[in-house]
Amino acid sequence: TYKERSAYIIERFLIDNCPSLNLYDLCDELSISYSLLKNDIQKMNTSYAYLHIRFYCRSNELLLQGKERDIRRLLNHMIQETKQKDFVDIDVLKDYFPEENVQKIFSIITGAYQDASCHLNDFAASNLLLHLLIMVSRLNYGEKLSGSSSFPSPAPVPNDSVSQIAQAVR
Repeated sequence: TYKERSAYIIERFLIDNCPSLNLYDLCDELSISYSLLKNDIQKMNTSYAYLHIRFYCRSNELLLQGKERDIRRLLNHMIQETKQKDFVDIDVLKDYFPEENVQKIFSIITGAYQDASCHLNDFAASNLLLHLLIMVSRLNYGEKLSGSSSFPSPAPVPNDSVSQIAQAVR
């Protein structure tokens, strides 16, 4: 289906860290025609326009364009949508990210909250883990964490905290 094909394409870009995808190889991988792929790309541009993401073709290559923050939002959206669950747990995250990274970051999160004598419920822990995994994945790919939040931070957060987590999982 279109939904499965678009998830596959996004996964190739953002999980497999492919800078571009050959259109003809994609047709073969998805077992679809070139014209259906082109139609899917147009649909994807419409579907993900609210994220300010654009898919475009150049020299038989498919490329992804968007601000880093919007690209991270796209990956989050894709993971949430493909699993069609209300709750994305650790086992689901292991389907998208290296198991070792999932375990290490989860340990860092739980340790930090235990050290602060705070309780983190399963939903909050999984959500935080998902966002940290996405950021670490993008950092490991060589991207910079750019884009500021429209919400003020309630407490100062060290700018390098995600970088430190990324170093821990390398």
